[in-house]
Amino acid sequence: MAIIKCPECGNTVSTQAESCPKCGYPIARREVGAIRAHEGKTQTIEQTRKGRKHRLWVALLVVGALIAVPFTPEFALWFGIILLGLCMGAFVKAAADLVSLSDRMDSASGVGRAVGRMLTVLPTVQDFSRRLLRLDPSEKWRSGLRFALYGLTALVLIVAGWTGAAYKAEQEGTAAKHAADEAEQRRLANEANAKVEALVFDATNALKVGDIDAAKEKVRAALAIRYANDFAKPRKLAQQIGNATDPSRIRAALMELTDEAFQQLRQSGTLPPQMTSGYEALDLRTAELARPEVEQVAQARENRRLAQLEAERKREEDARLTAEAAARKADAERQLKAAAEAEAARKAEEEYNAGGLILLLKTVAGRRGEFGAEITGTVINRRNRKLRYAQITFSLYDESGAQVGTALANINGLEPDGRWKFKATAFGTDFARYKFSELSGF
Repeated sequence: MAIIKCPECGNTVSTQAESCPKCGYPIARREVGAIRAHEGKTQTIEQTRKGRKHRLWVALLVVGALIAVPFTPEFALWFGIILLGLCMGAFVKAAADLVSLSDRMDSASGVGRAVGRMLTVLPTVQDFSRRLLRLDPSEKWRSGLRFALYGLTALVLIVAGWTGAAYKAEQEGTAAKHAADEAEQRRLANEANAKVEALVFDATNALKVGDIDAAKEKVRAALAIRYANDFAKPRKLAQQIGNATDPSRIRAALMELTDEAFQQLRQSGTLPPQMTSGYEALDLRTAELARPEVEQVAQARENRRLAQLEAERKREEDARLTAEAAARKADAERQLKAAAEAEAARKAEEEYNAGGLILLLKTVAGRRGEFGAEITGTVINRRNRKLRYAQITFSLYDESGAQVGTALANINGLEPDGRWKFKATAFGTDFARYKFSELSGF
């Protein structure tokens, strides 16, 4: 007997009933079969939907576990172990039955009783694992493929999680080691800096009481301490001691003094402020070492002064010579420019350039001929091509300055660099003077 829904009112009805007790709708066998088929189809669709949702969640968990490997590899490792355990639990009962484990164990022994209790639990474990992994015994190929995929995914997650955990542990160990090394370096640096401070304090006290050698040893010891990172004070103290006790440094300081300060030191023997250190013992040592050097330094300073004067004189001489050379060059350029201008003026007086046609002015001459006015001269073609036609004209004037005519001459085929000796004529014209008018060619 099964419970179905009434097609008329939707009330639950037994399949054994003849009609619906609520609305009286007859429940026929055919309708019962159709209702059961519809419910079976609905159940199959619902199972398919649940299976897809299950696969989606499993895929999301696997992807999330793989993404989390660099950050929390333990999650991927345990997820893989749980998935592998579910795969093993899905077939643990079948494996026990395959080897007949219940028949091999003596139920009277302690091990046999334990195995017996385990065998009673195995079906529950197997059923739970299969339902969780959606392994249907009726679908052997699909379930087998799904089981293989689950097993392979579990192995991948275990390997990735194990590797990530090992790498993370190694990185954490390395970071811890670095932190410990840095802490040890800081501790050593603090201890070394404290030793340096103590030695500088002792060296300062030694200088105050006049024990320069002891101060040198303390400073040398301070500068030799390893791991210290603050050597400013001992370096400054070492420089002060060196400036006060090293003759070469004293000579260099004497050379850098102003003339006034050096003369004061030379006459009174007192150190100028720029050579004092603030420690009486060091200043006394400096003065003691400076006295024998004063005369030699004075000579060196004089030599330097003379050398500077000579260098200044040489610079002035070079500047004077340079100025004279520049003046000579400018004068020469002016002369060349004047000569060029004179040559241009001379050529302008001797030649007339009409775009490459040159009229030699000195060759032009005019006279009264038998038939009228005649003006002769020479034209040169300095164009780089042959001229098909060239023409020259002159204006003619009488005694009063009035124009009385025009003399003209032309030529065909004037070659490049060719000379044209023209004769411009004006028939029946008498003139007193002439003037060049135009020269053209093409």
